[in-house]
Amino acid sequence: MKTIEQIKQELIVFGKKYDGWEEGLEAIGGNTLTELFGSISPYISWCKENDEKTIDFNNIFNNELVIEDGILLCSCTNLESIIIPDSVTSIGDSAFYFYYGLTSIKIPNSVTSIGNGAFYDCAELKSIEIPNSVTTIGDYAFRFCSGLTSIIIPNSVISIGDFAFMHCAKLKSIVIPNSVISIGDYAFYDCRELTSITISNSITSISNFIFHGCNKLESIVLPNSVTSICNYAFRNCRNLKSITIPKSIVLDGDYIFRDCHPELEIIRK
Repeated sequence: MKTIEQIKQELIVFGKKYDGWEEGLEAIGGNTLTELFGSISPYISWCKENDEKTIDFNNIFNNELVIEDGILLCSCTNLESIIIPDSVTSIGDSAFYFYYGLTSIKIPNSVTSIGNGAFYDCAELKSIEIPNSVTTIGDYAFRFCSGLTSIIIPNSVISIGDFAFMHCAKLKSIVIPNSVISIGDYAFYDCRELTSITISNSITSISNFIFHGCNKLESIVLPNSVTSICNYAFRNCRNLKSITIPKSIVLDGDYIFRDCHPELEIIRK
């Protein structure tokens, strides 16, 4: 890998070739790769949306995965299939953000966390296996992964962030293991092909908008551990005909079942 100063200079030269990069280029900051990527994250997104520029940008980083202190910061390669090395312990925020060409990826057992927006808008990614070492899935981690049809969440995961699987329009089924104690707001919003979901016995709250727009979800059973259902949790689940909830739940959230099936049956158990 080139030195930080070499990379900064190449970025400045590269940026001046394209409109929209001039302002602030001389002030690219950071003494580490992590700091550098934090300061150029808008440029990274812009490059990934423009194929020709992406190739030039990737060349600055030798067309490879950029890793520092065990954190995978970014994928500067145009490969469709990627194997992450065992040296990686965390997939950093936005590491594969807007990585349209990615169709498959292998995550090693060394990885313990998947960062915010890590696979945001990886539209061609159809399936992914999360290893039994990951404990956290960050906010927006798989948002707009519109080609994702299946995902296995291992029983090592403790938390799933806000918007984590939002707009995964082809995701059909998912099992939440008992290790998961929290699922964020909007986590499965607009997963319109979702027909089956199993919720773990460790979940106590069904978050705001969590299943909003899951139009093919016909029935769901909430475990006895659930004590509250938040606002709009099942709104616009137009085919939801049956939901089983604990007797102790007070339905005081706003519009929890609004625009669900007109014959929705709420079963208390």
